[in-house]
Amino acid sequence: LQHFPKGKHYSVTTMFDANGKVIQWYIDICNEIGIEHNIPWWDDLFLDIIVFPTGEIIQQDADELEEALINGWVDQRMYNLAWHQVNEITTSIVGNNFGLLHYSSVHKELLTKLL
Repeated sequence: LQHFPKGKHYSVTTMFDANGKVIQWYIDICNEIGIEHNIPWWDDLFLDIIVFPTGEIIQQDADELEEALINGWVDQRMYNLAWHQVNEITTSIVGNNFGLLHYSSVHKELLTKLL
């Protein structure tokens, strides 16, 4: 299940097992999110956060963001935005205030009923 929050700089992919239990949440940090022809897209900023139901949080691909800055694929503003978002989201998750982690199972059930 994927969430693309309007006006935010991240998307959340929730992965479920065959029994409908969450395996992990994968959060892509993005420069921008949009919709074109009813299909969501995002401009990836390399940094990602993986959250497990156990509460473990992994930040990954910092090396890719560094390489992107060095090679000019992202500018300093985008680099700073990526780190700001990772830190803000991680703090929110640790504080149990990142709503999409809680709503993903609810949204999956709603969609399952509609299908």
